[in-house]
Amino acid sequence: MLLEPLGLEYIAGALEAEGHFCRIIGFRVDGRAKGMTEVISTGPQVIGVQSAFTCQRSHILGIISELRTHFADVSIILGAHDVSMDPDWLIGSGSSVIVRGDGETTMPKLVRAYQAGDDISMIPGLIINNGNELIDTGPAPIVGNLDNIPLPARHLVRDYADKYCVSFLNPIAMLETSRGCPYNCSFCTVWKFHRGAYRTRPPEMVARDLLNIEAPYVFVTDDSFGLNSDASCAIAEAIKEHDIRKQYVVLLRELNGKYTYTAEIIGGELRLDTEQDHNSDIIDLAWISLDDRSKLDAITAPVLALYFRAGD
Repeated sequence: MLLEPLGLEYIAGALEAEGHFCRIIGFRVDGRAKGMTEVISTGPQVIGVQSAFTCQRSHILGIISELRTHFADVSIILGAHDVSMDPDWLIGSGSSVIVRGDGETTMPKLVRAYQAGDDISMIPGLIINNGNELIDTGPAPIVGNLDNIPLPARHLVRDYADKYCVSFLNPIAMLETSRGCPYNCSFCTVWKFHRGAYRTRPPEMVARDLLNIEAPYVFVTDDSFGLNSDASCAIAEAIKEHDIRKQYVVLLRELNGKYTYTAEIIGGELRLDTEQDHNSDIIDLAWISLDDRSKLDAITAPVLALYFRAGD
């Protein structure tokens, strides 16, 4: 599995909107040696590193250490889910700042502060690494309206796009139609990361984003896809209007599956309903749940993986 760095693309989109030059270098594709050479040749003033998964920590620490040998005074900024929820492992790592939570508004503020020589401790949403301690500047305001977030800068990963894959689906792109989750499952940190907020992207913006995707497969990254059935249907209508034909992977929760969802409309309406026969366009359907329902007292969201294709 090799996932498109959608988070970095969103940050780059926000920075490019303010006139900054951005470049995304894929260490996972190029390899560390070539990736480091590319970073050095770019001569960055600020370096951002995505830290989404706990299993990447040792790799990230190694990259930070090597970056510091070449860029002693450049700010190295980390962000994404893992480091936002548990930043302590970065103490003494050589990193400069952690952007906690949604970074599309915080990161441009941070770059502007660097340019002006302002005190970054006045910017909420940061954790400043002062060598032996972390200084939390407090939570940033939640991005309540996703309309104002620029589209992800997918052009920055065009050279890597054919390498991204999930299982047998290759190449595959990542797509976000909503952000956050209103549920508070005890095993999950998604709702903590988003502080309980759930927001949807405008259907037309989702369609515009899809038009920038060349890959035939699309992985919908939503933590709670279909929670708002009206929004899901509106997205499907926008897809139909633009005649966008892709194959999609969507993760649903059991409690979402109690409703009927329009997942795609091209040659007709594709629906998933737990109490009806599944549409023939569904390629594969798999439940991940527990046999003993009594064990679900701390789990409100068994996952449904839905693979489907556009109608002919």
